[in-house]
Amino acid sequence: MNPGELVDRVKVMRYTRDEGGNYAWVHAKSIWAKAELTAKTSIYAKFGQSAGQVLFTARKRAYALGDMLYWDGGMHYVVGIRPINRMYVTLDTARVSVRTCTAKPVRVTYNALNRPVYTDAPAYTLQVIAAERYYGSSQDTPQTTTRRTLVLVTPKDIDLKAGDLIEFDDADYVVRVRHDLDDIKREYEIERKDDV
Repeated sequence: MNPGELVDRVKVMRYTRDEGGNYAWVHAKSIWAKAELTAKTSIYAKFGQSAGQVLFTARKRAYALGDMLYWDGGMHYVVGIRPINRMYVTLDTARVSVRTCTAKPVRVTYNALNRPVYTDAPAYTLQVIAAERYYGSSQDTPQTTTRRTLVLVTPKDIDLKAGDLIEFDDADYVVRVRHDLDDIKREYEIERKDDV
């Protein structure tokens, strides 16, 4: 590897929580790398779509799966780290859409008669990786409804339950399914139904 080929300035972003309880990708450090656009796609979510792949060659540092790289005006989610030799690594990334939304958790407790009492936990904002899952419509009597399902990918720090509300693109979605199988991230399927 020729160090003179590392000509792209890349920001390494880490997911952090601020004093107000909000989550966001923040700049941790800057590195020099060689960025290569490929014709392949990279799968970053088991239940969402794939995205365009970009390979970054850089000096070996403390990178982790789930880091985000900011380059060329876009966010790139690190899905693989492959050592080239003792000094360099290749970072496999997927070019993703990072969006800001608001989580409105609903918690259930039970009173003395064992009846559920629903309370709203404090809302907080978070940045998520968003992917389209399903868009459909159905003819019910007497109206037609549309259903839009998205997949949100978050680090393990985010803990949402089925039934929690997410405000996404100025509309409320309901968390339908939570996928915990991955070691570094969680995937949430959120859904909104509207009358046509």
